[in-house]
Amino acid sequence: REGKAVVWIDGGLHATEVAHGQMTSLLAYRVATEESQEMQRIRDNTIMLLMPVMNPDGLDIVASWYEQNRGTPYETTRPPVLYH
Repeated sequence: REGKAVVWIDGGLHATEVAHGQMTSLLAYRVATEESQEMQRIRDNTIMLLMPVMNPDGLDIVASWYEQNRGTPYETTRPPVLYH
């Protein structure tokens, strides 16, 4: 086989799924800096395309909604503006 495998990873498709988008910065850091044999093999044999968040505007809306409603009965609800 010739060439490298191309791997696409997107961290978060839906705006209300915030943990996935936060995980991608840790993944990028580990891939770039970890010196284990496994990570070296991954770097040598793959081209990684990493999209932290597919909907950054939606994530901003969710974060703002949470900050505005933290400590209220609406804290865990979804922002109405996303689903109108």
